[in-house]
Amino acid sequence: MLDKNSNIVISGANGAVGEILYKTFLDEKYQVEKLNLEDTSSKDIFIHLAAKTLNSEDILESNLNYLKECINYCKKVNIKYFIFFSTVSVYGNINVQNVNEDTNFSNSPNIYGLSKLLGEELLKEEDFNVVNLRLPAILTKTTTNTFIYKVNTKLQNNEDITITNSNKIFNNIIDIDSIFNFIINYDFKEKNNTYLLASKQKESLKDVILFLKKQNNSSSNIIEKNDKANFYNIDITKATKEQNFKAKDIFHVLEKWQTLLKG
Repeated sequence: MLDKNSNIVISGANGAVGEILYKTFLDEKYQVEKLNLEDTSSKDIFIHLAAKTLNSEDILESNLNYLKECINYCKKVNIKYFIFFSTVSVYGNINVQNVNEDTNFSNSPNIYGLSKLLGEELLKEEDFNVVNLRLPAILTKTTTNTFIYKVNTKLQNNEDITITNSNKIFNNIIDIDSIFNFIINYDFKEKNNTYLLASKQKESLKDVILFLKKQNNSSSNIIEKNDKANFYNIDITKATKEQNFKAKDIFHVLEKWQTLLKG
Protein backbone atom coordinates (compact mmCIF):
# COMPACT_ATOMS: atom_id res chain seq x y z
CA MET A 1 0.00 0.00 0.00
CA LEU A 2 1.20 3.50 -0.85
CA ASP A 3 2.76 5.36 2.08
CA LYS A 4 1.01 8.70 2.65
CA ASN A 5 4.39 10.24 3.41
CA SER A 6 5.73 9.38 -0.05
CA ASN A 7 6.37 12.36 -2.31
CA ILE A 8 4.22 11.96 -5.42
CA VAL A 9 4.58 13.98 -8.63
CA ILE A 10 1.98 14.02 -11.41
CA SER A 11 2.61 15.13 -14.99
CA GLY A 12 -0.51 16.32 -16.81
CA ALA A 13 -2.18 17.33 -13.54
CA ASN A 14 -4.06 20.13 -15.31
CA GLY A 15 -5.69 17.79 -17.82
CA ALA A 16 -9.17 16.30 -17.61
CA VAL A 17 -8.01 13.12 -15.87
CA GLY A 18 -4.96 14.51 -14.10
CA GLU A 19 -6.86 17.31 -12.43
CA ILE A 20 -9.32 14.90 -10.78
CA LEU A 21 -6.61 12.39 -9.85
CA TYR A 22 -4.49 15.16 -8.31
CA LYS A 23 -7.44 16.43 -6.28
CA THR A 24 -8.25 12.89 -5.14
CA PHE A 25 -4.73 12.43 -3.77
CA LEU A 26 -4.99 15.80 -2.00
CA ASP A 27 -8.40 14.96 -0.53
CA GLU A 28 -7.00 11.68 0.81
CA LYS A 29 -4.07 13.54 2.45
CA TYR A 30 -1.27 12.25 0.22
CA GLN A 31 1.89 14.30 -0.39
CA VAL A 32 1.27 15.13 -4.05
CA GLU A 33 2.36 17.93 -6.34
CA LYS A 34 2.16 18.94 -9.97
CA LEU A 35 5.26 18.43 -12.09
CA ASN A 36 7.74 21.29 -11.99
CA LEU A 37 10.77 20.42 -14.10
CA GLU A 38 12.81 23.09 -12.31
CA ASP A 39 12.31 21.47 -8.90
CA THR A 40 15.24 19.16 -8.06
CA SER A 41 14.26 18.15 -4.53
CA SER A 42 14.01 14.40 -3.87
CA LYS A 43 10.76 12.60 -4.80
CA ASP A 44 9.50 9.02 -4.58
CA ILE A 45 6.73 8.32 -7.10
CA PHE A 46 6.08 9.73 -10.57
CA ILE A 47 2.70 9.38 -12.29
CA HIS A 48 2.88 10.15 -16.00
CA LEU A 49 -0.40 11.25 -17.56
CA ALA A 50 0.70 14.10 -19.82
CA ALA A 51 0.30 13.22 -23.51
CA LYS A 52 -1.31 14.37 -26.70
CA THR A 53 -4.27 12.10 -27.38
CA LEU A 54 -5.75 13.37 -30.64
CA ASN A 55 -4.03 11.95 -33.70
CA SER A 56 -1.83 14.52 -35.41
CA GLU A 57 1.42 14.54 -37.36
CA ASP A 58 3.56 15.32 -34.32
CA ILE A 59 1.84 13.16 -31.68
CA LEU A 60 4.42 10.35 -31.78
CA GLU A 61 7.44 12.63 -31.52
CA SER A 62 5.76 14.91 -28.98
CA ASN A 63 4.69 12.13 -26.59
CA LEU A 64 8.02 10.31 -26.71
CA ASN A 65 10.12 13.45 -26.35
CA TYR A 66 8.12 14.60 -23.35
CA LEU A 67 8.37 11.15 -21.78
CA LYS A 68 12.16 11.31 -22.20
CA GLU A 69 12.16 14.74 -20.55
CA CYS A 70 10.17 13.32 -17.62
CA ILE A 71 12.52 10.34 -17.34
CA ASN A 72 15.50 12.71 -17.08
CA TYR A 73 13.68 14.66 -14.39
CA CYS A 74 12.97 11.43 -12.48
CA LYS A 75 16.65 10.54 -12.50
CA LYS A 76 17.54 13.94 -11.05
CA VAL A 77 15.05 13.66 -8.17
CA ASN A 78 15.71 9.98 -7.41
CA ILE A 79 12.28 8.63 -8.33
CA LYS A 80 11.86 5.01 -7.22
CA TYR A 81 8.49 4.14 -8.76
CA PHE A 82 7.10 5.21 -12.14
CA ILE A 83 3.40 4.81 -13.01
CA PHE A 84 2.79 5.12 -16.74
CA PHE A 85 -0.72 5.79 -18.03
CA SER A 86 -0.84 3.71 -21.20
CA THR A 87 -3.91 2.70 -23.22
CA VAL A 88 -5.77 -0.27 -24.68
CA SER A 89 -5.15 1.48 -28.02
CA VAL A 90 -1.73 -0.23 -28.03
CA TYR A 91 -3.54 -3.32 -29.39
CA GLY A 92 -4.77 -1.46 -32.45
CA ASN A 93 -7.88 -2.44 -34.39
CA ILE A 94 -8.53 -5.90 -32.94
CA ASN A 95 -11.42 -8.34 -32.83
CA VAL A 96 -10.75 -10.30 -29.64
CA GLN A 97 -12.86 -11.40 -26.73
CA ASN A 98 -11.17 -10.91 -23.35
CA VAL A 99 -8.15 -8.85 -24.34
CA ASN A 100 -5.41 -9.40 -21.76
CA GLU A 101 -1.81 -8.38 -21.15
CA ASP A 102 -0.54 -11.15 -23.46
CA THR A 103 -2.87 -10.47 -26.39
CA ASN A 104 -0.99 -9.91 -29.65
CA PHE A 105 -0.97 -6.42 -31.10
CA SER A 106 -2.57 -5.79 -34.48
CA ASN A 107 -0.65 -4.31 -37.40
CA SER A 108 -2.71 -1.13 -37.28
CA PRO A 109 -2.47 0.74 -33.97
CA ASN A 110 -3.34 4.42 -34.18
CA ILE A 111 -0.52 6.90 -33.64
CA TYR A 112 -1.57 7.59 -30.05
CA GLY A 113 -1.53 3.87 -29.23
CA LEU A 114 1.84 3.48 -30.91
CA SER A 115 3.29 6.39 -28.90
CA LYS A 116 2.20 4.66 -25.68
CA LEU A 117 3.52 1.26 -26.75
CA LEU A 118 6.89 2.78 -27.58
CA GLY A 119 6.76 4.59 -24.24
CA GLU A 120 6.31 1.27 -22.44
CA GLU A 121 9.35 -0.09 -24.27
CA LEU A 122 11.41 3.00 -23.45
CA LEU A 123 10.70 2.61 -19.74
CA LYS A 124 11.98 -0.97 -19.74
CA GLU A 125 15.48 0.46 -20.10
CA GLU A 126 15.26 2.50 -16.90
CA ASP A 127 16.06 1.62 -13.29
CA PHE A 128 12.71 2.67 -11.83
CA ASN A 129 10.13 0.11 -10.78
CA VAL A 130 7.58 0.71 -13.53
CA VAL A 131 3.92 -0.22 -13.80
CA ASN A 132 2.13 0.36 -17.10
CA LEU A 133 -1.63 0.86 -16.81
CA ARG A 134 -3.37 0.01 -20.09
CA LEU A 135 -6.64 1.85 -19.74
CA PRO A 136 -9.87 2.13 -21.73
CA ALA A 137 -11.92 5.35 -21.88
CA ILE A 138 -11.58 7.18 -18.55
CA LEU A 139 -14.89 8.87 -17.81
CA THR A 140 -14.66 12.56 -17.01
CA LYS A 141 -16.80 15.56 -17.85
CA THR A 142 -14.79 16.14 -21.02
CA THR A 143 -14.25 12.56 -22.24
CA THR A 144 -15.48 13.53 -25.70
CA ASN A 145 -13.34 11.52 -28.09
CA THR A 146 -14.72 8.12 -27.09
CA PHE A 147 -17.40 5.72 -28.25
CA ILE A 148 -19.40 5.94 -25.02
CA TYR A 149 -19.45 9.75 -25.00
CA LYS A 150 -20.68 9.85 -28.60
CA VAL A 151 -23.44 7.36 -27.78
CA ASN A 152 -24.45 9.40 -24.75
CA THR A 153 -24.59 12.60 -26.82
CA LYS A 154 -26.89 10.94 -29.36
CA LEU A 155 -29.15 9.77 -26.55
CA GLN A 156 -29.29 13.29 -25.13
CA ASN A 157 -30.32 14.55 -28.59
CA ASN A 158 -32.87 11.71 -29.02
CA GLU A 159 -31.08 10.49 -32.14
CA ASP A 160 -31.39 6.90 -33.30
CA ILE A 161 -28.41 4.67 -32.53
CA THR A 162 -27.28 1.76 -34.68
CA ILE A 163 -25.10 -0.85 -32.98
CA THR A 164 -23.37 -4.09 -33.92
CA ASN A 165 -22.21 -6.77 -31.47
CA SER A 166 -25.10 -5.73 -29.23
CA ASN A 167 -25.13 -8.94 -27.16
CA LYS A 168 -21.40 -9.07 -26.44
CA ILE A 169 -20.06 -8.10 -23.02
CA PHE A 170 -18.91 -4.47 -22.90
CA ASN A 171 -16.67 -3.15 -20.13
CA ASN A 172 -14.38 -0.77 -22.02
CA ILE A 173 -14.63 2.12 -19.56
CA ILE A 174 -13.23 3.02 -16.16
CA ASP A 175 -13.59 5.77 -13.57
CA ILE A 176 -10.78 7.69 -11.89
CA ASP A 177 -11.64 6.37 -8.41
CA SER A 178 -10.90 2.81 -9.60
CA ILE A 179 -7.53 3.86 -10.98
CA PHE A 180 -6.72 5.75 -7.78
CA ASN A 181 -7.56 2.72 -5.64
CA PHE A 182 -5.37 0.49 -7.80
CA ILE A 183 -2.43 2.89 -7.47
CA ILE A 184 -2.59 3.32 -3.70
CA ASN A 185 -2.82 -0.46 -3.20
CA TYR A 186 -0.16 -1.45 -5.75
CA ASP A 187 2.75 -3.40 -4.23
CA PHE A 188 5.57 -2.38 -6.64
CA LYS A 189 7.26 -5.77 -6.18
CA GLU A 190 8.04 -6.24 -9.87
CA LYS A 191 10.71 -4.25 -11.72
CA ASN A 192 8.40 -3.73 -14.69
CA ASN A 193 4.80 -4.87 -14.97
CA THR A 194 1.69 -4.17 -17.01
CA TYR A 195 -1.98 -4.33 -16.05
CA LEU A 196 -5.25 -3.86 -17.87
CA LEU A 197 -7.92 -2.10 -15.80
CA ALA A 198 -11.61 -1.67 -16.60
CA SER A 199 -15.10 -2.07 -15.18
CA LYS A 200 -16.53 -5.51 -14.37
CA GLN A 201 -17.26 -7.86 -17.25
CA LYS A 202 -20.95 -8.25 -16.68
CA GLU A 203 -23.27 -6.33 -19.01
CA SER A 204 -23.83 -6.50 -22.76
CA LEU A 205 -23.31 -3.49 -25.01
CA LYS A 206 -27.08 -3.32 -25.55
CA ASP A 207 -27.76 -3.30 -21.80
CA VAL A 208 -25.21 -0.51 -21.31
CA ILE A 209 -26.85 1.64 -23.98
CA LEU A 210 -30.35 0.95 -22.63
CA PHE A 211 -29.12 1.99 -19.17
CA LEU A 212 -27.79 5.27 -20.57
CA LYS A 213 -31.03 5.75 -22.48
CA LYS A 214 -32.97 5.50 -19.24
CA GLN A 215 -30.55 7.83 -17.45
CA ASN A 216 -31.08 10.45 -20.15
CA ASN A 217 -34.87 9.95 -20.45
CA SER A 218 -34.13 9.53 -24.13
CA SER A 219 -36.58 8.63 -26.89
CA SER A 220 -33.80 7.35 -29.17
CA ASN A 221 -34.42 4.11 -31.05
CA ILE A 222 -31.73 1.43 -30.60
CA ILE A 223 -31.25 -0.35 -33.92
CA GLU A 224 -29.37 -3.65 -33.77
CA LYS A 225 -27.49 -4.86 -36.86
CA ASN A 226 -25.85 -8.20 -37.50
CA ASP A 227 -23.08 -6.72 -39.66
CA LYS A 228 -19.59 -7.98 -38.90
CA ALA A 229 -17.52 -5.42 -37.01
CA ASN A 230 -14.46 -5.62 -34.80
CA PHE A 231 -15.21 -5.75 -31.09
CA TYR A 232 -13.22 -6.40 -27.94
CA ASN A 233 -13.70 -6.37 -24.20
CA ILE A 234 -11.17 -6.30 -21.40
CA ASP A 235 -10.02 -9.17 -19.19
CA ILE A 236 -8.96 -7.79 -15.78
CA THR A 237 -8.10 -11.18 -14.27
CA LYS A 238 -4.40 -10.37 -13.79
CA ALA A 239 -5.08 -7.15 -11.86
CA THR A 240 -7.75 -8.88 -9.78
CA LYS A 241 -5.61 -11.89 -8.85
CA GLU A 242 -2.20 -10.26 -8.43
CA GLN A 243 -3.21 -6.86 -6.99
CA ASN A 244 -6.67 -7.52 -5.58
CA PHE A 245 -8.13 -4.94 -7.96
CA LYS A 246 -11.78 -4.39 -7.14
CA ALA A 247 -13.49 -3.51 -10.38
CA LYS A 248 -16.73 -1.57 -10.16
CA ASP A 249 -20.05 -2.50 -11.69
CA ILE A 250 -20.35 -0.70 -15.02
CA PHE A 251 -23.81 0.67 -14.18
CA HIS A 252 -22.41 2.22 -11.01
CA VAL A 253 -19.59 3.84 -13.01
CA LEU A 254 -22.02 5.16 -15.62
CA GLU A 255 -24.46 6.49 -13.05
CA LYS A 256 -21.71 8.50 -11.33
CA TRP A 257 -20.58 9.77 -14.74
CA GLN A 258 -24.10 10.93 -15.59
CA THR A 259 -24.27 12.82 -12.30
CA LEU A 260 -20.94 14.47 -13.15
CA LEU A 261 -22.11 15.45 -16.63
CA LYS A 262 -25.28 17.00 -15.25
CA GLY A 263 -23.24 19.14 -12.88
